[in-house]
Amino acid sequence: LLSEIAKQIPITRPVQKTFWSIVIYCTFNALVKGYGEFGKKCSNEGRALMQLDFQQLIAKLEQLIDFMPIPHKAYVENYIKAYYLPESSMESWILQHRVSNIYCFIKVFVIDLKIKEYTTNQIITLLNVATHISKKARTRIINALEE
Repeated sequence: LLSEIAKQIPITRPVQKTFWSIVIYCTFNALVKGYGEFGKKCSNEGRALMQLDFQQLIAKLEQLIDFMPIPHKAYVENYIKAYYLPESSMESWILQHRVSNIYCFIKVFVIDLKIKEYTTNQIITLLNVATHISKKARTRIINALEE
């Protein structure tokens, strides 16, 4: 679609890349949010379907855009992989990937359009749907996040 518009109105390659980067960011952010909000628990089969859905989305994006690699791909991949982390590793992963909502907004849209972190709500959602995390650990981590 953007290439069709570019035939009528000149759009530079950097502008096209920025446009696609923002569209992909919004799509991937909605995907990460949706993975947690629409299921009460997440089974191994559910995680496999998440990965399959994401691979299909990447394949379609590769057909639509003419630059590689797909930006922000690791953002979704890391979130899906977090479902597989054992309880003992989950807390350190959270500490490594947590960011405040305001900082995330500034980092994503103003500085460099690279997503490396997850909001507190996204992490809490991850904890709430991960069936292998004990209720005690989940409660302890969520309480620490909300402080």
